[in-house]
Amino acid sequence: MSDGLRELLQEKLEGFHDAERFIVAYSGGADSHALLHAVVSLGLPQEILALHVNHGLSPNADAWQAHCASVAHDLGVGFFAERIAVVRNGTGLENAARQARYDIFSNRVGYGDVLLMAHHADDQVETFFLRLLRGSGVRGLGGMPEWRRLGGGCLYRPWLARPQMELRAYAIQHQLQWVEDESNSDLGFDRNFLREQVLPVLRTRWPQADQSIARSMDWCGEADAVNDELAEIDYFACYPHAERFGFSLAYSYLLGLSRARRRNVLRLWFMRCGAPIPGHKILDVIQAQAMDSRMDSSPQIEWEGWQCRRFQGRLYAMPQLPPLDCERVWQCSVDDLLSNASFGQLSFSSVCGQGMRLDNARPLTVSFAREGVRCRPHGREHSQTLKKLFQECAIPPWLRERTPLIYQDQQLLAVGDWWICADATVNENEQGYLPQWELTV
Repeated sequence: MSDGLRELLQEKLEGFHDAERFIVAYSGGADSHALLHAVVSLGLPQEILALHVNHGLSPNADAWQAHCASVAHDLGVGFFAERIAVVRNGTGLENAARQARYDIFSNRVGYGDVLLMAHHADDQVETFFLRLLRGSGVRGLGGMPEWRRLGGGCLYRPWLARPQMELRAYAIQHQLQWVEDESNSDLGFDRNFLREQVLPVLRTRWPQADQSIARSMDWCGEADAVNDELAEIDYFACYPHAERFGFSLAYSYLLGLSRARRRNVLRLWFMRCGAPIPGHKILDVIQAQAMDSRMDSSPQIEWEGWQCRRFQGRLYAMPQLPPLDCERVWQCSVDDLLSNASFGQLSFSSVCGQGMRLDNARPLTVSFAREGVRCRPHGREHSQTLKKLFQECAIPPWLRERTPLIYQDQQLLAVGDWWICADATVNENEQGYLPQWELTV
């Protein structure tokens, strides 16, 4: 049986012949010790490292770290240990420790690295029930993926389809010494309660429960893949675009889709934007307010530091910005980089025959008070209010209110980098300055 695990591992790792390093996530337990031992026994040409995360949650944590370092030394592999402070984030100690652990993994895994983890079929069954009880959809119920990107490389679980008893048999046959985490017997943790109290009862009543659950997880994974393919088709039909600040979709196509397909597209869009994927409640609010409301309304839906808005036939997703003090005035010179969280960055470049005419001996002032301000852009015969210019050029409201107005001696020179005022524009052979404005977070 243990030879079968080793042969399976060798077959699986042949697909990573171009990897530079194999990093084994090594807790010191029987499963991860079996994996580390098996990887070393293959005599691979790649460098092998053992990575241990010390959560500091047990009084035995330092002893476990010392044990892992000793085992790695005896096996002739490099060893790294990372000590972390688990911060409870309101989602439970288990989840907080897991998140901290994966943050370490992501930081450690570089280009060409493969992080190997000893998760097995029993872990998958437990994960299925934990996610089922949280109300997960087909993506969550598909379980842990065998492979996924992580950091600069990837994470791989070569024994994910094998039962834990095979890994334990390997450890016993090779007389491996491992640590026992006392928290594994604490029924206050959901996973332990499932493992000790729930799953044994289910397996007694339904001996084929694990195999049936595995099939269901495969079906969920397949359904999730189909959802992803459909989301891609719908996503590109919405003409996604990276905007000056944030991202946008044309929502006319979305209006013809069912609510389920809309949610499917929105999840993919938010993921591509780098935004947190909201839950069903927020997705339903976005549909109700941003897609199904009156065309003359200006919805703004916020979640986890992001916001979704609508403007002229498109949905916009963007990070939330801090409030802007419209009464405040900033002073700077053309050599300065003016930066503020509420309006981004403003800088100037010197160009011959373009831009603003300045007196370099006098400071510039930057204001955001737009009320009553008029501008005659270069090339136009008449001045217009900023409101009229912004509307004419279809500039979204959230950019209008944060566009810096650049003055010298109370003369308006430029409106952000949208327009240079005609009266302040340099001649063909004259040195001028072009403003460059970037709204950032």
